[in-house]
Amino acid sequence: AVFHTAAVWVWGSNLETGNYVPRGETAPSKGKVSESRMQDTPNAMCQFSYAVDTSHDKTIYDAQKVFEQQICKLADFNRTQKPRRKWQEGEGAYDATYIFVAQVFVRRGYYTWKKELMLSYELHPWIQDATASGKQYFANPNRPEVFEVVDGQLRSISECAPPGLMYGDVIWISFIVEFIVSSNAWHPNFVPVEIVRVGRVAPDLV
Repeated sequence: AVFHTAAVWVWGSNLETGNYVPRGETAPSKGKVSESRMQDTPNAMCQFSYAVDTSHDKTIYDAQKVFEQQICKLADFNRTQKPRRKWQEGEGAYDATYIFVAQVFVRRGYYTWKKELMLSYELHPWIQDATASGKQYFANPNRPEVFEVVDGQLRSISECAPPGLMYGDVIWISFIVEFIVSSNAWHPNFVPVEIVRVGRVAPDLV
C-alpha cells in the first residue's frame, strides 16, 4: 500500500546521488550530507534521506507507532525477539524531524534483471560509473521523484524556481512502509515514492 501525508521540508541529501560521494570527489552543493554519513563505494548504506519537521506535529510518529503495533502482532515477525532499534522512536530530544529513507543502489542478483529494466531516469555520472555492466550494484529504479505544481501540472523540481527543495517548503509526500530486521535489532522505515512542493512556510514559523 502507498500512504501519503503533508509536511514541511527541513533538509535532504542530493536528489540524484544521495550520500554517495566517490573517493576523490566533492559532495554536491545541492543537498545535505554530513561527512560521517558519506559513502564512497556502492553499498546498502548509500541512501536518499529526506527530513521533515515534526517539532510541532507528531502525526508521522503516531502513525509509525500504529504500524509497529500491527506488525508486532504477526506471529512470523521478529521470531528471534530482537529489540527495536532506538533510532527514530519519536521520543525524547530527537523527535523534531522525521527522516524518510530510500536506497541509492540495489544489489545485482539472478532475479533482479527485470527490476533493473524498470530504470527510466537519467543517471548522474557518479551513479552511471558505479553501476556499469559487471558491477555489483545497479541504480534503484524506484528513486524518489520530486515535483512542483506549476499551472496545475506536475513539473520536475529541477525545472522549477528554485530548482530544488528548500527549508520551509510545504510538501506532499507519498511513501511505503517497510520493516527491517537486522542481526541486532529491527526498525520501521518510511520509503519515499513521490514528493510534491505545494507551497512555502516562512522560515521563522518552522
